[in-house]
Amino acid sequence: QPARDAMSALDGDDTGNMNAFWDARNYRPQAGNIKASVFETHCLQDDNVKPDQMSQWWALLAKYNVPRKLWLCREGHVDPFMVNRAEWVSELHQWFDYWLWNVPNDIMQQPRVNIEDTKDNWHTYADWPLPGSSSVTAYLQGVAPDAIGNLGGSSGGATDTLKWTDSPNQSETTA
Repeated sequence: QPARDAMSALDGDDTGNMNAFWDARNYRPQAGNIKASVFETHCLQDDNVKPDQMSQWWALLAKYNVPRKLWLCREGHVDPFMVNRAEWVSELHQWFDYWLWNVPNDIMQQPRVNIEDTKDNWHTYADWPLPGSSSVTAYLQGVAPDAIGNLGGSSGGATDTLKWTDSPNQSETTA
């Protein structure tokens, strides 16, 4: 317990801010040095590791031609073993058989990405982001001063101006 308490005091989880603790665990700057295959899993409602962190890592793996596979689920910070156990274990075994034991199987010919599109409804895709998708610009739209606004496809809203104040040390819940 003392080690866990010490890490908890350093990790900045109370604010969600990047700090030296997380910088030391950031794999992205060394992505070009990856020599092993990577089987990444991420849950899209994870409040600990955000989807943009997963996507940035995934893009770097692609940039450096790292053999990779991705599972995206709709849960929080959980293991796919708890979400889609039979399929997860089967695919993970095929992955390890191929990469660790040189067992010839078709894991690398299968679609690269498995996504839980809706609750318990999984589909496979060629890659991530999904082929054919594109970036979309979204705008914050004010409805009233000091009120939660909207997210829309154009700028504007019911108020002329709104004020946001960055409070980098506020709690995650407050943010």
